[in-house]
Amino acid sequence: MILVKTKKERIKLAVLVITALIIGTIVVGYLIRGENPKKQEPNAKEKLEQMNSQTGEISVVQGEEINKEYSFKDFTGKSLRDIPVEELNSSIIMGSCFYQENKPNTKVFPDNMRGVVFKRCNLDNAYIPPGNMVVLEGADKCSNKNLKEQNDWEMWIVDGNMNPIEPLDKEDRIAAGVSIDPKDIPARRFTEEERRKFDEKLLGL
Repeated sequence: MILVKTKKERIKLAVLVITALIIGTIVVGYLIRGENPKKQEPNAKEKLEQMNSQTGEISVVQGEEINKEYSFKDFTGKSLRDIPVEELNSSIIMGSCFYQENKPNTKVFPDNMRGVVFKRCNLDNAYIPPGNMVVLEGADKCSNKNLKEQNDWEMWIVDGNMNPIEPLDKEDRIAAGVSIDPKDIPARRFTEEERRKFDEKLLGL
């Protein structure tokens, strides 16, 4: 039996008892959930912060979890339309490639996909259903252009009606003095010889 003589000692003992009860409650909670109180697996936000500390980039996650199944993967040319939409909804998909070669506005995802935020993804030629967000600026920006090969054998950014707007290699063409005007795209497809000469001009040979 502990004898407490002074008011100060009684207060000190009460604080110790309350602290012990709090710690005991936390430990019991971990044990019930089957978790290790000493070492927990970092959550998605913590993992992202660790990754950003290594790359020097900043990315903010607000509430949603990074979708481990569909992040940092290569889905080039593949369709995800038949997967359970619950595997996608209300999550962050980061660093994956969903590019569909020469097929603008391809429906890659389920029509009823909702609440997905795409970061650092290649979504060129991929149609994104309403109710989802593609980050298009900052460190987490994605690419979500519609691209289609033209008669010059080059990929051009096209509008909703598949009309060419500008070449994907716009800067290279400008530097080489090659036209970037869609009106100058040949009316018929280049032959291999014409293509070779075009490449030489583009490369300054």
